[in-house]
Amino acid sequence: MIPARNVCFPGWRREYAGFLMSMYYNHKGNKDAICVDAEAEITENSNDANQDGALMYFVQAKCGSLKCPPYEEKRLLTCVVCSI
Repeated sequence: MIPARNVCFPGWRREYAGFLMSMYYNHKGNKDAICVDAEAEITENSNDANQDGALMYFVQAKCGSLKCPPYEEKRLLTCVVCSI
């Protein structure tokens, strides 16, 4: 997974691209960011009922933590998952 990109390095194969997501910053628990496919599909027999799981939020750029430019304040960060 390569954060803040939407294309793979030369010679690598793109598996999917999407958005960097994580738990809300002040929720207890793991704050690891994951790449969520922009074209994710619902799985068979799933539903939208509350399962008491973690809620995912888009990761946004914050100038100072990231160099601006090239990043822009409060823009969603993309990601890409690649394989060799």
